[in-house]
Amino acid sequence: MRPSNPATRSSNPSSRVRRSFATLMTVIMLSTAGLPGAAAAQEGGGFINGFFAVWHGTVDVVLLRPMGIMRLAVGTTVLLPMSSFVNFMGLPFGQDANVFKEDWDRLVVQPAEYTFDREIGKDLAGF
Repeated sequence: MRPSNPATRSSNPSSRVRRSFATLMTVIMLSTAGLPGAAAAQEGGGFINGFFAVWHGTVDVVLLRPMGIMRLAVGTTVLLPMSSFVNFMGLPFGQDANVFKEDWDRLVVQPAEYTFDREIGKDLAGF
């Protein structure tokens, strides 16, 4: 049997990752344990409807909002300048000047509205 030395035990990166993941999962499970009942009581829709309302909100906040922020950042810093350059080069060849506004709406406005203006748990598909 190996001696348990705290200095060597915590130096293993995979054990730190596993421990951090287990801690994160425990916190998420404990923090959401009572939410389905509260949501069902609030909406009056029963346990199943309350559970799905909380599930949609959790997926929205934990997964979709950060992805929307990443989409906004990439669209603003990389795709918009690249798209503007390509469209600017194509203007002399009869391209419509409205393409800049369309790109702005598609790459900046839509991700910003999806990330910051939407109600939590609503319209998860973004349509």
